[in-house]
Amino acid sequence: MSTPIAELPYNTSTNTVSTPLPPRDIPRETIAQTVDPQVNTTYVPPKQPAYIEQQQVQYVQQPTQGKIEKLLEEFKLPILLSVLYFIFQLPAVNSFIIRMVPSVAHNSELTMVGIAVKSLLYGMAYHIAMMGIDYLNQ
Repeated sequence: MSTPIAELPYNTSTNTVSTPLPPRDIPRETIAQTVDPQVNTTYVPPKQPAYIEQQQVQYVQQPTQGKIEKLLEEFKLPILLSVLYFIFQLPAVNSFIIRMVPSVAHNSELTMVGIAVKSLLYGMAYHIAMMGIDYLNQ
C-alpha cells in the first residue's frame, strides 16, 4: 500500500520528509525514471518475435477432376452392380449354370440351390471386378 507524499510526516527542522525507509533505501538518482521510454505517454512497445516462426508451407494441389470423372467416381459401384445384375439375369447365364451343374435345375428351371449358386457366382464376380478396379487405380 502506498502513501501519497502529501500525507507523509514532514520534518520542518530539516525540511525533509520522514519515511519508514532507511536512508540507504531511498533512491537518490531519478535519471532511470526520466530516461525510461515506458514512462513516455506516446510509448509504443517494440514488436515481439512470433511465438511460432513463420514457415514456408507447401500445399499439394489436388488434380482437378472434370464433372464426368466426378460422376463416374461417385456412381462407380451402382453402375458396376447394375451391369453385373443385368449379365446374371440373361438366359445364357442360366443355361450355362444348368450345363455346368445339371443337379441345380429341374425342367430347365433353376431350383433354390441353383439360385443360391447363381448368387454366389454374382458375389464372386463383384469381388473380382472390385479387385480389378482397385488394381487399375493404383
